[in-house]
Amino acid sequence: MTTIEVGDVVRLTKFDSGPALLVLAVEKDLTGVLLADLTHETIQQLKATIGARARRQEIASTVANNEDIMTLAVPPSDIGPRDGPGIRGCPPSQAGSEE
Repeated sequence: MTTIEVGDVVRLTKFDSGPALLVLAVEKDLTGVLLADLTHETIQQLKATIGARARRQEIASTVANNEDIMTLAVPPSDIGPRDGPGIRGCPPSQAGSEE
């Protein structure tokens, strides 16, 4: 799998259902929130920002600052790409590019 970045949507492979997780922070473990725990409006914003990494990162930052949403710390070994088109939500970032 390519490098995971804030704003990416990945799949938790530890569970058979493979729930989707919005990545909020990348450190030793990933911090994220289950898409199922987000509001319909936030999900729509994520869908509208496929390919717009900077906007995806803004949404992730807003979600991360919401103290009412439960976040999860997940080791990188427990995640994988989502199935289907737009699995990461954004194209890979380009070193030195401006977004």
